[in-house]
Amino acid sequence: DLPVVSVSVRNDIDLVLVATTDGTLYLHTLCRGRFIRVLDPLVLDPLQTYEKHLCELSPHGYLTSAFVTSLAGEKNYTTILRAFSVNDPKPLATSRVQYQVHAIALSRSGDYLIIAGDAPSLYVYYLHDLRLMYSIPLSGLEDHQRSLSASVTSLTFTENH
Repeated sequence: DLPVVSVSVRNDIDLVLVATTDGTLYLHTLCRGRFIRVLDPLVLDPLQTYEKHLCELSPHGYLTSAFVTSLAGEKNYTTILRAFSVNDPKPLATSRVQYQVHAIALSRSGDYLIIAGDAPSLYVYYLHDLRLMYSIPLSGLEDHQRSLSASVTSLTFTENH
């Protein structure tokens, strides 16, 4: 009964992942719309408020979500990253970052999660344990001391990434 805020569709594996405002993820089949399962919902501190919930499905049946929260009335953001297998409602891994994530994308292989947002870098995580693999600065070498004045709001891969 909660608003849907993010959807990821994989027609190659016949799955749809739906994210809602309370941190819950729902998994359905694409062709028939059959409900499969609810993935382990987040339990938030009562002082935390919802900001956004992003989700992505990999071609191999792994999925990830980024749930952004803030303390009521403050602009200190926390993003909770979680990785799942479609076969288990409990998370494989959980990680937290202390900034607002605006975009997530999975590599074509489905092994790597790339996140971007208010931080001045792109971050690449190994999906299965959410271990940080790389940090890619978004500013040039000559101006790496300056922070970005704008956030990354979208990520996508080209055909030959």
